[in-house]
Amino acid sequence: MTGSSDTQKNKVEELRLQNMRSNDYFYSGSGLKVQVDKVSPMRGFHPECDVELAAKACSDPEGWRTAIGMLEAIAEKGRSSGAAKALYVIGVEGREDVCKIGVSANPLKRLDDLQGGHYRKLFLHGIAFSPLHKAVTVEQGVLACDDRLRGEWMADNVESVLRRALLFAFENKIGLIDGKTYFADMAKRTRELARTSKFRRAA
Repeated sequence: MTGSSDTQKNKVEELRLQNMRSNDYFYSGSGLKVQVDKVSPMRGFHPECDVELAAKACSDPEGWRTAIGMLEAIAEKGRSSGAAKALYVIGVEGREDVCKIGVSANPLKRLDDLQGGHYRKLFLHGIAFSPLHKAVTVEQGVLACDDRLRGEWMADNVESVLRRALLFAFENKIGLIDGKTYFADMAKRTRELARTSKFRRAA
């Protein structure tokens, strides 16, 4: 039974890789539609995506830990990754009426820095990358509201602020994507495009 299940998974993955050669979109490993164009191998979630599912992908701890781990590994080797900075949402334990939105190359390090000056326990709720480096634009768009307290702190809960960021991105055609898709699927799509171009040259 396990062999049959593995075969089916392999078939699904092969179909997904074939779909990555599309000029318009492909489906991420979590099944979300990802928009692409001729300028970038990946723009972000397709505007047709359900914002709740997109928010769930961005707040998946496994996904953002993988992304941050890769950024840290690249930094340790002294290389410039060229990776986009992450838009993050940080919450305060025991408080559902306040949170912080910001942009950082390493949200976990930013969390540690903030924790040193805060009397309550802080937590990272979610992160999203902008492959075309528009995270600051999204942050400023979310902060331009009546719920802004001071600096990057807002009188709202983490789930709501993350949804606001995604909705702002969708409405303004700014690509945002979860960390897992940004790193894992970006690499796969780039390989698929290279593979396709080789086939075209050979033909």
